[in-house]
Amino acid sequence: MEFIKKHKFWFIGLAVFLVLMILVFLGIKELVYPDESKNLYGERLDGIEEVTVTEEQNTKIKDTLLSTAGVKNVTYHLSGRILNYIISLEDDVAIDVAKTLANKVIEQLSDEQKNYFDIQIFLNAEDKERYPLIGYKHKTSTNFLWSNRNIGEKDEG
Repeated sequence: MEFIKKHKFWFIGLAVFLVLMILVFLGIKELVYPDESKNLYGERLDGIEEVTVTEEQNTKIKDTLLSTAGVKNVTYHLSGRILNYIISLEDDVAIDVAKTLANKVIEQLSDEQKNYFDIQIFLNAEDKERYPLIGYKHKTSTNFLWSNRNIGEKDEG
């Protein structure tokens, strides 16, 4: 007890320092992680329940793509407002034919879904000179934009 009385200013300073450090830590945590309880996308996904792509639609899209010659596998992933379709192709599939697969995807979607979601198509094959290709359709556009690959040309340098 005598030690505490003798060093009371030390203990008061230490207590104030600890309280300040805790408050600083909580302030920094609030800046770095603003609100952990809210949705990652905030309000950007409002209305998604009305236009959700159903499992039945995805099965139909996958079956349509798999029935096309040269398609080996199709996977689907929803990321916020982006529909991602990864299509694995055989090496002998021409680029023009592969790009038509994107249209088969959007044929199965309703107009509301096309106007709500962005769509990405990833075309993969073992042929690394022509593939991978990525097609992207913004919700406000009607056509896909494709990654720019100089097919048949080698990189110089």
